[in-house]
Amino acid sequence: MDLNQVRFFSIWQRLTVVMGGGVFSLVGLVDLSSGSWAARAFYAFIFVFGAAIAVLGARAGVFADDKGVLQRAVGLSKYIFWCDVSKVSVGPGDGMAPATIAPVLEKVDGSSVVLLSAASYGASTEARMRMQSQRDQLEVLRLRHLKNCNQCRLDRAEKA
Repeated sequence: MDLNQVRFFSIWQRLTVVMGGGVFSLVGLVDLSSGSWAARAFYAFIFVFGAAIAVLGARAGVFADDKGVLQRAVGLSKYIFWCDVSKVSVGPGDGMAPATIAPVLEKVDGSSVVLLSAASYGASTEARMRMQSQRDQLEVLRLRHLKNCNQCRLDRAEKA
């Protein structure tokens, strides 16, 4: 494992989104050969839409390095620099499933970012241990960044 970067994703999230996109693509592809030109255009759109969802779903996840964290989802890619993060914790994922837990980046400005692309949809001991491990790996990268970043050092010195 490379100690300068980490990658997390939920295989079940990826599988669900890829399969959903695949179903749309398949429906569009099967019906593409029949009907009027308007129907064909509609089914071509359905095919492309499904394929895009499948491709973007396969790329979803959380990717972190010594500069920050990239959260990639189907409709969103968001990069958060370590300079903007004050703490990494594990908390409720605020997802649709009741027992969702996920890594949470608490930002310097008081807001927080829930890393739903790495969420766990269960309250088992294994899920909690996996989330804690992810938190620990993210925290190591954040602390390493703080140690080596001149801008972060200046900001901390100004606040002291």
